[in-house]
Amino acid sequence: MTAKSVENILHWIHNSLDKKDCKKWLFRGQSHDWPLKAGIFRDNTRRKPNGTNKPYTRTEDLQDEKRMLEIFKKRSRPYLNYEPKNDLEWLAIAQHHGMPTRLLDWTSNALIAAYNACEHMGSPMDDRSQTREFNGDTYVRLNMREPVIHAIQAPKEAPEGLNPFAISDKKIRLYIPPVISPRIAAQGAFFTIQNEEFDFKENNTTEKLFIQPRDEGFWAESRIKDELTYMGIDNHALYPDIDGLTKSLHWKYKWGKPIY
Repeated sequence: MTAKSVENILHWIHNSLDKKDCKKWLFRGQSHDWPLKAGIFRDNTRRKPNGTNKPYTRTEDLQDEKRMLEIFKKRSRPYLNYEPKNDLEWLAIAQHHGMPTRLLDWTSNALIAAYNACEHMGSPMDDRSQTREFNGDTYVRLNMREPVIHAIQAPKEAPEGLNPFAISDKKIRLYIPPVISPRIAAQGAFFTIQNEEFDFKENNTTEKLFIQPRDEGFWAESRIKDELTYMGIDNHALYPDIDGLTKSLHWKYKWGKPIY
């Protein structure tokens, strides 16, 4: 199924997800249909000296992963208004500020997931983009991307005090973070915690909704992103700080939207 509007997304929820035996759905938006992997486990998170990808292995990378968290604990304190109580809380903060961790972000709000999927539409991103001529000008056509919303049934909650680095089974667990950052509250954030061996595809645990941009994606924001912005879902709403504000204002200026 492909969505071209917020109405299509709501139709998917009501006519597909609501008919399944599930009490709680979680959603994740991605600008491309990459495999569902936590940042620390993605093949391109580390590089070899020759520039090629270095896939994660427990024997080679676990100690560096732990070391990165320890340094984050020591050096981030001046910027925090809350003292995290355990490694999961520290990982949640690190994750929300861009550090790769073994947590995977989800949200309870399908429209927030839709915004995340659409966030980069209408802008040149990387070599997945293709260029073409349009009325004498060069435009970027994002026809290589497949924006998607994933939905999973919320797994069982992780036990209190779980050591995230000691998970030995191929099971997924839910981590509900305390509101230790304004971003967590604004995004309706949840996390799943799993080890490097867990495979969402292998376990057949997700539903998918692909998003189709209205004009084939060449230098045009998607209709869905426009609709969500009018609903109050934008960078400033999801990142309620000065960085989110400046990104929101930049986007409105760039695309000629009302600036307020």
